[in-house]
Amino acid sequence: MVQAQEWLDKKYPKEIRSNITEINISKNYNILENEYLVGNLKLEGFKNLKKFDCSRNSITNLDMNDSINIKKLKCSSNKIQILKIEKLIKIKVIECENNQIIELNLNSFKNLEKLNCCGNKLKELKINNLNNLELLYCSYNKLINLNLINCLNLNKINCDNNKIKEIKLPLNNQRLEILNLNSNNLLYQDLNIFSKFINLKRLDIGNNEFKERKYNKFYGSLELLKNLEKLEYLEISDTDIDKGLEYLSDSVEEIGCSIFNRGQCGVKKIKDKLCLFVSFEDDGYFTCKFQPWKMLNKLEEKNKQLEKDFEEERSIRISLQDQINEYFQKNLQLQNDLRQIDMENQQLQKKLSNLQIQNINQQSDSIIHQFSAFENQIEEFDDSYQEEEEEEEEGSDCSFEVVSQEIIE
Repeated sequence: MVQAQEWLDKKYPKEIRSNITEINISKNYNILENEYLVGNLKLEGFKNLKKFDCSRNSITNLDMNDSINIKKLKCSSNKIQILKIEKLIKIKVIECENNQIIELNLNSFKNLEKLNCCGNKLKELKINNLNNLELLYCSYNKLINLNLINCLNLNKINCDNNKIKEIKLPLNNQRLEILNLNSNNLLYQDLNIFSKFINLKRLDIGNNEFKERKYNKFYGSLELLKNLEKLEYLEISDTDIDKGLEYLSDSVEEIGCSIFNRGQCGVKKIKDKLCLFVSFEDDGYFTCKFQPWKMLNKLEEKNKQLEKDFEEERSIRISLQDQINEYFQKNLQLQNDLRQIDMENQQLQKKLSNLQIQNINQQSDSIIHQFSAFENQIEEFDDSYQEEEEEEEEGSDCSFEVVSQEIIE
């Protein structure tokens, strides 16, 4: 073991520190074999230092506040409890994973692009104002709430294995590709919170660990993820998500749907559907190939559609046959009705003919009667006329005799 401060002061005299731009004192790099740095470490005088790496040692406290121009800090795998970096406002990368850090307030680090603080004892992480943050790794801490609503450029978020009950995600973020929320304590909710992250490639919201009934309580249908057309991997183990596989994009390749501690959780229904397509299995954990199931499901859906179409066609044929039979029966009835009408028409014609003949006979009798009466009138007229003529002749004879007598006289 080597005291970190002593080693640094000896290695970098004060008169040369302003010229140093990069320091790497990670284990097995600039230190004697089988030796590592311990104790507190404070960097002073390194005004132009841009990169500092002291990872894989046993440093307990680290003070970097004098190195205000640093861009990248790597102090992972130490025993750091207190990390003093409040003045490093130009820094872009912080890698401080696997330490014992209790508190980090980074809201003033506007230039920060990557933060890895996994494996510490953080109960709170203040990073909501980091608009340039692209990569966030804060797994295996004790976080209860996480506010990222203003981190609009985040590309990867790993915050699994915390105690997170509520997370505020940047809903207007179109760059997010990886989101890992596994094994937290997120409250009962469906998957609508993820529906707007259309560029997601990997989404982990399952439960690989189950402690004191603290687990992610997602439920409902995968249909809410149907717009995630770039999604490749989905982890939903030990959740109550129980349906909606058919709505997932064709881009999905694997789904983790193991059942560790909740044998009757909803995801069992999905596991039972995918159990024929297991791609990896180890100690109860397994993932399933989604594409074979998707292809099989499409074939089944197509088969169901064909069966449905066949039944519809069959129903149509039966309906048409029923209509034809009904039409045939109606046609027979119409023919019978026509024959009946024809018979009735013939009877009517016959009756009409009889009536016409009867009427003609009556008219003939009337005409004959009228003619006979007319003949009688003519005969009477002739008789009357003859009588008149005879009377006129007799009158003429008398007149002639009178005239003749007068002439003679």
